Amino acid sequence: MQAQKGGEKAKQSLNQAAKLLNQNGFAKQLITGTASGWFTGAVVKHAGKGISLVLGSGIILHQIAHNQGIIKQDLDTLKELAQKKASEMSKNTPAIQKMRGFASKNKVFTAGFLGGFLIGVAL
Repeated sequence: MQAQKGGEKAKQSLNQAAKLLNQNGFAKQLITGTASGWFTGAVVKHAGKGISLVLGSGIILHQIAHNQGIIKQDLDTLKELAQKKASEMSKNTPAIQKMRGFASKNKVFTAGFLGGFLIGVAL
């Protein structure tokens, strides 16, 4: 119950932020998008390094365990599961539709966010 109230409050806050963003001029939208994109890119870059380390180590350990006969792989089942998940992910969910709608309504912010994100990842 408490989580549902928190979710509604967050949704209202995001809707209010989107309305305020639309009321701002070109420069404010671009600066806000760039700053938030840069911050997000920097966070993703640092988190990505850790995630890459964990995934890479897991793949290597998995191959060692398979080679030693500790585990057995069923690649056909794995392939079927991957295809099923990929088809589920390709469907348009309401969240993806909302993101597309936001991006089309706030093109200046979105462009700034994308540019800032790429700069944040690069630095």
